[in-house]
Amino acid sequence: MNYKIIDFHTHPYFDEKTNICRYKEFTFSPDVYKKQLQSLGIEKICGSVLAPMKKISCWEDVQQLNDTAQKLKEELGDFYIVGNQIHPHYVKESVATIDGMRKRGELLIGELVPSALGFSYADEGLNDILSSANGMVFSFHSTVGGEEQHMAIERLVARYKDVTFVAAHPGETDFVEMHLARMQKYDNYYLDVSGTGLFRQGMLSHVINKVGSERILFGSDFPTCTPNMFVGGVVNDYLISDKDKENVLYNNAKRLLKL
Repeated sequence: MNYKIIDFHTHPYFDEKTNICRYKEFTFSPDVYKKQLQSLGIEKICGSVLAPMKKISCWEDVQQLNDTAQKLKEELGDFYIVGNQIHPHYVKESVATIDGMRKRGELLIGELVPSALGFSYADEGLNDILSSANGMVFSFHSTVGGEEQHMAIERLVARYKDVTFVAAHPGETDFVEMHLARMQKYDNYYLDVSGTGLFRQGMLSHVINKVGSERILFGSDFPTCTPNMFVGGVVNDYLISDKDKENVLYNNAKRLLKL
């Protein structure tokens, strides 16, 4: 059975400055990696631009990432759904970014990665930003350390019910159970399968058995990870139904992003 796929979690790159692949000798230009991803059945990719090893020191650094994302949109066309970066140290500028998103019909914030952008989920600025983000989809790096970070995430999810939070990466068992607990408490909490976790036998089936398949999104974290493994990890999972696969691979992202 052939499946349509939306890769909810990628970090597309335009050049070496925005290519976060660890093995750059095996990466390609946007037109080439578009064809490679399409050959796997991926019809669209979503996500933000990051810069490897670049310290964010001012809003202009963040804006440059968003400008590159818009440039990639011109290059990749409808294949790419832009993920925008915001930053809690720059509230006014971040709110203006969300206003611009609304005008362009864009819904996706992130994936935000605190270690790459230099912020904490406990930063007060996130409250001011998310209070203006109703109706938006907020993708965030979830496998962070420290109780303070996880308490801050929980507060944000509970407070901003009109924002859809998508946790990037299931992680290992403790993280998976944390995601499940949040999904059972909050209808606005979703999980994408990128990164660690999917390769563990039964993980995806375990989550679906607990909360259903309607809030799980396919993601690969390309080009950090190879999409081949993640496509196979869902498509070839004999423990879940064809309908569950369709939800994870395509239907949920289509609904969430109003495609």
